[in-house]
Amino acid sequence: MNRLLSANFARLWKDKVFWLGMAVIFIWAALMLVLKNPAAGERRILEDYFFQSAPIIGGFCAVFIGLFLGTDYSDGTIRNKIVVGHSRQAVYLSNIIVCMAAGIMMNAAWILAMLAIGVPLLGWFEGGIIVVPAYLFITIFMIAAFVSIFTLISMLNKNKASAAVITILAFFLILFLGSYCNNRLNEPEMYSAGPVITTTDEEYSVEYSEASPNPDYVSGNTRKLFEFFVNFLPSGQGIL
Repeated sequence: MNRLLSANFARLWKDKVFWLGMAVIFIWAALMLVLKNPAAGERRILEDYFFQSAPIIGGFCAVFIGLFLGTDYSDGTIRNKIVVGHSRQAVYLSNIIVCMAAGIMMNAAWILAMLAIGVPLLGWFEGGIIVVPAYLFITIFMIAAFVSIFTLISMLNKNKASAAVITILAFFLILFLGSYCNNRLNEPEMYSAGPVITTTDEEYSVEYSEASPNPDYVSGNTRKLFEFFVNFLPSGQGIL
């Protein structure tokens, strides 16, 4: 197991996709902070940007894992690992550990940009001292969920190109489901009453219509099902 981890981490440090992902995430976070354009009179704080990587970090994991593990099959190294006596469980577990470490480090690139650029621009966190570490702890489990899904897909697919494509499509499917369920849950139960203005030549009057039910509001067992998917899917956790 130690030899498998050592070999995988040695590959990781030389992997161009991994370092490119780190660079893209860092630059993305930096540009978001530098080019921020809040509305007039609106005040922004560091927390507004710090966790915006959560919904999209799974996409970077999908690209990296599909290519990184696909190389094992295309180069024949996974066969060599089995031939020299490593168990399939050890190979699988070592892949998950290394891919999870890569996902956490890519997310750390976002955090580094937020601290290096966001703190001078926006100041320190204004939330409680427990909130940010707690969310970071939850983010690690969210990344672990993404990594587990994409590792499973990649290890079941012997073609490097198709593994990368399927992991990316799986990410977008998970993201769509999480976003759709969350948006449906955020639908108001009633449409608020709006003003109705009546004008004549000399005067005008304002009346308010009654609130009406929202046909898109989700209730009953369907709402419980949507809540389950938002809480169950890692993309739903990222959006929350």
